[in-house]
Amino acid sequence: MKLRHLVKGALFAGPIFFTLAAYAQPVNLTCKFEYSSAEARVTFDESAQTAGFTIMGSGPVPTSDATFTDTEIRWTESDKHTTTTYFVLNRTTGTLKESGNDNWHCTAAEKKF
Repeated sequence: MKLRHLVKGALFAGPIFFTLAAYAQPVNLTCKFEYSSAEARVTFDESAQTAGFTIMGSGPVPTSDATFTDTEIRWTESDKHTTTTYFVLNRTTGTLKESGNDNWHCTAAEKKF
């Protein structure tokens, strides 16, 4: 009888733990600029509440504090010249606004090898 309850509990809890483990993984996106061939990378980690943006080839993705909702991710980045850039990533459409411009379109990054 106790064994049956343990098995039922394990079957119920298993998917929850798997879901939480998947939730904790950082996500990498490849973003393409609408008016040129420029590409960028966005990385976000919802469990750490961080996100970052970088143009491809310009170094690692910086990490900034981010705000997550069901529909969007918001964060700001400042460079060494104290220029602040605001980012809003729409989680439904994949559109990334960079300081108000809707010129980036992001998709899940694929491993090359």
